[in-house]
Amino acid sequence: MDVMEKSNQFAVKDILMLLLIVGVGLWVRLDNLITWYDFPDAAFIDGQPLLTNFDGYYYLRLARDLVEHSYTATDTLRAVPDYWPRPFPPPLLSYVIAKLAQVTLFSLDWIGVTLPAVFGALLALPLFGLGWIYGGRVCAYTAALSGVLSHYHVFRTQLGWLDTDCLNVFFPLAITLSFMGFALCRDWKRYFYFFLGGLGYCLFILWWDQATQVVTVLSVIPAVLALVFYYRPSLREGIVFVAILTAVIVLCFSFFGWGTLGQVLARIFSLYRYVSKGESGLFPNIGVTVAEQGPVGFMEAVDLTADSFVVFIFAVIGIFVLVWQQPRKALFLIPYILLALFSLFFARRFLLFLTPVFAIGFGVFVFRVWSISTMRTMVRGATLVLLLIITAGWVHREYSDGFLPQMRPELIAGMRELEISTPKDAVVWAWWSYGYALNYHARRPTINDGQVHSGERTVYNGLPLAVTNFRQAANFIQFYTVQGKRGLHKWYKAVGGEWAKGYALALTILGNGPEQCGAFLDSQDRALLTGDADKWCSFFFPVPEKPVYLFINDHLRSSTGWYWMGTWDIGRQQGILRNAIESEVPAMEEAREQRIPVLLQRRDLTRKESETLFKKSVFARLYIDRHRPDKYFFPIQVDTKPYQIWQVKGDMMGQ
Repeated sequence: MDVMEKSNQFAVKDILMLLLIVGVGLWVRLDNLITWYDFPDAAFIDGQPLLTNFDGYYYLRLARDLVEHSYTATDTLRAVPDYWPRPFPPPLLSYVIAKLAQVTLFSLDWIGVTLPAVFGALLALPLFGLGWIYGGRVCAYTAALSGVLSHYHVFRTQLGWLDTDCLNVFFPLAITLSFMGFALCRDWKRYFYFFLGGLGYCLFILWWDQATQVVTVLSVIPAVLALVFYYRPSLREGIVFVAILTAVIVLCFSFFGWGTLGQVLARIFSLYRYVSKGESGLFPNIGVTVAEQGPVGFMEAVDLTADSFVVFIFAVIGIFVLVWQQPRKALFLIPYILLALFSLFFARRFLLFLTPVFAIGFGVFVFRVWSISTMRTMVRGATLVLLLIITAGWVHREYSDGFLPQMRPELIAGMRELEISTPKDAVVWAWWSYGYALNYHARRPTINDGQVHSGERTVYNGLPLAVTNFRQAANFIQFYTVQGKRGLHKWYKAVGGEWAKGYALALTILGNGPEQCGAFLDSQDRALLTGDADKWCSFFFPVPEKPVYLFINDHLRSSTGWYWMGTWDIGRQQGILRNAIESEVPAMEEAREQRIPVLLQRRDLTRKESETLFKKSVFARLYIDRHRPDKYFFPIQVDTKPYQIWQVKGDMMGQ
């Protein structure tokens, strides 16, 4: 039997309390603005605020394209020379930013900085509704408050953290609430709730467009649970509903294609392989190098979610009570529990989904304590005092955080310098972490970014910085910006499909230069190489279609992931891991990278040998040693500390 307060009738006071909770949630997400104004040189450039994360510039740039009416089918600023198709329809986040910029006086930058905080505070709404279902008014208040103040959710929805995270928990909870309304309602209104759940699914798909597989799982499961465990209509009513639902499903598959389900399943497997760091062929899984794709420890998860082990235990007790007393309703929390467990073993980003489990569990616990009849006044008074103390602790933690943008204004200034110092058709070669920001601030195309960064593309991205030969680095950059991955695949096929051999041969050819290309190819086993040698030499040393510029910065000095990827040996299935000096590692890089598994590191090299090789790398010689080569790399802006800009000119046939 469901345990509910008999007097739970929604009233004006509940609206006021909900608004207060949303206001508190908004405050703890915006209070960093005080710190930003205290340190404007770390948070603003030309009077405009900076985002606190890397990926937000993807959505901000698409919003700018919508405002400027330059949103075309192909994105000419990404994944050179393959270029990437733009999502259609545009991501809902970018669309909202663009519309707000058009109807308000605020700039894109200010909207992009503040919108995550506003949306993040809205998590209180569905938590309030679910809490009301699970335990009435007290549970609703507690769940909404604890959820909106849960530290990890606050962190990923704070001022400047522009990403889909700000509504990635709100939408599935709202969908779950809608389908629970369908399950619990006994009259025609339940179909309105079902419609709301379907509408929420459509909006969620448009919102989290890069994880439609997760969206589908989080949306379909509560619908199935509601239908299987609760829906008991009359025969006629059931037939009509099933017929309409079937027609809608068939219509959707007809529009999107009958292979959609297979694509969703394939993307689920692909996502699992990515976040679990599973095997990904000849090249490393990029997820190995990204911190948010690494697991989070149990005690860290407790701290990030509840800020207290005792409070977390209270929430766990609440979940067990809920399972015991309301087992069917507790089933609706299964997807969130599973995703929360996913964060413990694979990717910490999914820790966001522990927030609603914790909030509802803590809400149920407080409701059960509140319902104790013995010494009611004393128990309720003590409960209120305890809640005030816990809430004060949560608010204080967020108020004392003072998180500043990860990419400092001087680095952004370097990106803007590219727009001034380079031709409009110039290509910028930079590490993938800065791809989105370069697209936005420099308005220049890049070869890699946070969405297209497959293991193969990222190995090629890091290679020119990691090799020790300036000629080889410049020739590879020039070759790749013309031929790209498809060109290398063509070459691998020409040498009999032996990728490791083809990769090594390509690097040798590019390092030797065009004058030795023909003789080198003639010395190879012609039975294993198809095509004319002269044509292949023209292939490796093409006439550049666009000028290319190298953008490197100070963060790469302490980052280890790019060097490990750039030195990846296809045959060994290992890369060289240099050891950054701890005092040199900025907090930004610690947050962006995780430790590389030992099995994927070159174990035939000592630490000293690895560091010696790094010191001979193109990056180290250009940036750290301030070396100026006579050829291949020509200085454009190299005297400033946080970044350097070099024009890259490789060899061409007939020079």
